[in-house]
Amino acid sequence: MKYASIASLCAFALSGASFAAPIATVTSTTQSATTRMVSVTFDLSESAIVTLGVQVSANGGSSWTDMDDIVLHAVGDVNRKLAAGSGYTALWNADRDWPGHPADGESIRPVVRCWTESNPPDYLVMSLLDKSRRWYFTDSSQIPGGVTNRLYKTDYLVMRRIHAKNIVWPMASPGEEEGRIGGNSPGGERPQHYVQLTNDYYMAVFPGTVGQSRLLFTDSNLRVSSNNGTSWFPTDACHHLSLRGYRPVGGSWTWAAGGQPPPAGSNLDTLRTATGFRFDLPTEAQWEYAARAGTGTARPDMDIPASDVAWFAENSGGATHEVGLLKANPWGLYDMFGNVTEWCRDYAAGYPSSEDIASPVVFPTGAAAATDGNNYRVKRGGSFRSPARWVRSSKRGYDNQSYSQGTNSADEGSGGAYTSGYRLIIELD
Repeated sequence: MKYASIASLCAFALSGASFAAPIATVTSTTQSATTRMVSVTFDLSESAIVTLGVQVSANGGSSWTDMDDIVLHAVGDVNRKLAAGSGYTALWNADRDWPGHPADGESIRPVVRCWTESNPPDYLVMSLLDKSRRWYFTDSSQIPGGVTNRLYKTDYLVMRRIHAKNIVWPMASPGEEEGRIGGNSPGGERPQHYVQLTNDYYMAVFPGTVGQSRLLFTDSNLRVSSNNGTSWFPTDACHHLSLRGYRPVGGSWTWAAGGQPPPAGSNLDTLRTATGFRFDLPTEAQWEYAARAGTGTARPDMDIPASDVAWFAENSGGATHEVGLLKANPWGLYDMFGNVTEWCRDYAAGYPSSEDIASPVVFPTGAAAATDGNNYRVKRGGSFRSPARWVRSSKRGYDNQSYSQGTNSADEGSGGAYTSGYRLIIELD
């Protein structure tokens, strides 16, 4: 079956900015009468990330509705970045994804969607064995084998795009929140104030695991596990400096001032150089925005027990657990609460006062330098030793940036225990 060329739809929408999107021109679309495989041949006007979508029509092609989540099995020149060129081919197993619905161009048509690196699809998968290999997907259901497959906890890194640009939202806890810690101090959760983040970012769907850490970082200053743990368990023994600091052999640690990128030679700087991505730890505001997942409640899934989403003192058995075993939050992020605390890049400090929604704090990054002489950095999420009342999006903790063991200021009950982990982000333009 063959039908007329279909002008591709190039997904490109960036808040507050307008750019010319790359253009894909579909030159032919055919569907095999025997295998039912759909073959889409197309040309690219310039380099672009390419995904395959589907549109359906109930009126013979007069109007079309996007249904990209149907496309679960597409291969070939798709789900990756391509150079400008011609003769590209994407193959879609239409009969497997939507049996009995012919791609006839009248009721169903595949479309080639173009994305830029500034406005990429919602999911990025990067190989840690060869960091030049990466794939992009519009939905987690399209990731081969499923996002909780152990390969994605060891040899690959899965990142979820967090749509945050120019959104104004209330950070910290409201006065009535149960378990709230008052006081405008490094561990205090008030005042609730309005924040505006300036860019979207990718965030890892899991806290960094032992297996991932061994492939992500080469600096021996990073201790990935307190007991040489299993590869798909979270890293639990890293300190902030081993991620965002640099220490030459026989030398002393150096680190960036608040709000500055990781210093040259640091593990995160080396990862940036190797991949071309702006990897970092999240700011405290980025972490909380992702943890809240668009909600204003203590955690985004208050309709289910905390034990469904977090490993904490009451259900952990006093130990870390494999990542991704419990339910993800509404934005597809696992283990945001419990298991291990997660370092943020900010120095620990009291919150600013900005209770006027018209005057939010724009992209807060904490203090420029430590104000207490202790070089405290923020930790979020609590750990396997945290009490249930700490399973909240607004709960704050902090530790000295050189500590790999937790203290009670970071995680109640964790003094002397290894509870320190991390979760990576990629900054987007």
